[in-house]
Amino acid sequence: LGNAYLRSQQFRQSVHIYKRAIKNNPRMTHAYANMGNALFELKLYDEAVSVYKQALQLDPSLDIIRSQIKIAEEINAGLYTFNAYQLWRSGSNFLNQGKVTDAIKEWMGAVEDSPYYAQVYESLGWVYLNMEDYNKAMESYRSVLEIHPNPKAKQNFNFAYELQAGKYTFRSFQLWNMGRQLIAKNKFAQAIKLLEQSIQESPSFPESYNTLAWIYADKLSSNLDEAEELVRKAVLIRP
Repeated sequence: LGNAYLRSQQFRQSVHIYKRAIKNNPRMTHAYANMGNALFELKLYDEAVSVYKQALQLDPSLDIIRSQIKIAEEINAGLYTFNAYQLWRSGSNFLNQGKVTDAIKEWMGAVEDSPYYAQVYESLGWVYLNMEDYNKAMESYRSVLEIHPNPKAKQNFNFAYELQAGKYTFRSFQLWNMGRQLIAKNKFAQAIKLLEQSIQESPSFPESYNTLAWIYADKLSSNLDEAEELVRKAVLIRP
């Protein structure tokens, strides 16, 4: 019943139901998590964080709850508004549906609402990078690096810069990225094929060498000599 109220955006009613459920079963992890979501939607951020933390105590593997805690704390600290967060979330949903133009429109609205919302610029940067609009990608990642410097944003800025300079092809970058996605699914044989294709497409793209070496050395513990040679080639390209 609490979930039904939550889906229908009757957040106060859902909180009431979840409290009753927790009283009957204090170890009901999903009740804490969903009550935290309802409190978050009610903009009761301190209460939401407290309940989220109780969910994590019961199940420390809930990384999505850690993300929600971070968002609630950032909104509560005034780093960006709840409205900007909703626009970012809406844009992400559009992107998942393949509606890139609609996603960008929502994210631009979020930036207008909260100019220091780093996550929105990261999302814009990644979309522009994959649209091969490298100037806009660099502009977006430059904003991230000014607001919230982090290695991923720096790496993606460098990708946009190097792709614009023609140091390697976008196809090579795509193959490398698809290979990484397969690694996350433990599909190493398929990932290796894509990374080898990436190297064949652009022998000057060091990430493909490094990622392939990492698979051999850390994931498969095989071809160690080849892994060492791949790393050597990557260092020669980008010391």
